Amino acid sequence: MRKKLKNRRLFAVLFMIIVLVPLIPLALVLIQSDTDLIALPPPDLQGHLPLSYAMTSPGFSRMLKNHQATLSDIGQLLWALQGITHGSRFRTVPSAGGTFPLEVFIAHGGSSSLDKGCYHYKPQNHEIERISLNYSQNDLLSAFYEEDYEVVLNVTTVFFVHAEYSRTTDRYGGRGVQYVHLEAGHAIGNFLLQLTSMNLKTKVITNFTSEKIQELFNTTFTPLVTLPLGSSTDIFSISPVHHGIHPSDEVELTVEQAISRRKSVRDYTNGTIPYAVVSNILVESTSIMFLIGNNSQLDVRLVAGEVNGLDSGLYYFDLGNKSLNLTSLGDLQSELQTAGLNQSWIGAAQLDIVISADIDWINSHTDSVYSHRVLMFNVGMVAQNVYLKCASYGLGTVSIGAFYEYDVANTVNSPDGFVPFYIMPVGLTMESNV
Repeated sequence: MRKKLKNRRLFAVLFMIIVLVPLIPLALVLIQSDTDLIALPPPDLQGHLPLSYAMTSPGFSRMLKNHQATLSDIGQLLWALQGITHGSRFRTVPSAGGTFPLEVFIAHGGSSSLDKGCYHYKPQNHEIERISLNYSQNDLLSAFYEEDYEVVLNVTTVFFVHAEYSRTTDRYGGRGVQYVHLEAGHAIGNFLLQLTSMNLKTKVITNFTSEKIQELFNTTFTPLVTLPLGSSTDIFSISPVHHGIHPSDEVELTVEQAISRRKSVRDYTNGTIPYAVVSNILVESTSIMFLIGNNSQLDVRLVAGEVNGLDSGLYYFDLGNKSLNLTSLGDLQSELQTAGLNQSWIGAAQLDIVISADIDWINSHTDSVYSHRVLMFNVGMVAQNVYLKCASYGLGTVSIGAFYEYDVANTVNSPDGFVPFYIMPVGLTMESNV
């Protein structure tokens, strides 16, 4: 009997060795995986800085001083770039077909709240995944050229927006590349406004050695833009005399409130939108520092329907002097709707904004692929501002990127060489405060 019991115990030990020992590496991987995920503090959704004030002083600077970013700082900026705002998947920026091709990484030189290393943002749970603690700033610096090298050298924390193109191109084909670049522009716009709210700065870097950055983060995702985080000697002061006043009796939303409430809306109610509101949207949405150096490569047109103070018709918005100029009278919304693949919300909105860009300018550059990408960033930045201004007024809008380009250009009388990239209907909703 004792011999049988001893044999059973021996069998049990052998069974544990044979079955359980091979599972130990897997358990260690799972444990390591858990420890590599770092929860970020919840983002501040209230903020303090009115959106209009931030839009007139975006967070650009050519020279940055180092800012010792806290985990809260990092989390807030990651949320502005790609955080979840509605449901379990919709984010702070629109994404064509909900394909979400953007991925955000950070290289951090170390601080009291976060170890030195490379990290990958996981928006679903607002956390970051540690990729490596063997972060070498020299490896990072080798990816940059000339003055950008000096900027990155001076800071501790650098954000990177990457793309997995196939998520979007698998659905939209070659046009999906354009959609990805527009989406990146939306994210850059958010980042700049969030920086201003936090009194921080960046230099938007679009030219670098992609392979070096991919090696740093051990990823095949394509890097699109680098955003070093710093402070500046620039003095930002809030002055209603200097900045535009929100033409409404309601208190304007802050940067964070506008970002968190931004969403694509296609259903609109009847009524009229005041001209002062339309003007404010156009003026402040285009009050950005363009990555291409000036605004001459963009064209903005307004097709007015039910705007109080404007006759129905086509208007050209002069980006230089911020004025709206009548081009032709008449009901053009139905024509624009037809050119827009008969998407009904184009005709149902009180007005439509059409954003075009200079294709001839793109083709004049040796690296037309690069110039196209950067120009799409600018279109996306303007469109994101339109989204946020609409959110501030409780208006609805959506960025439409699929339409008959030639027909839309003909409808809005686009300049020679300019191609429309967005139609943005703007309409009243039940939440409107205009």
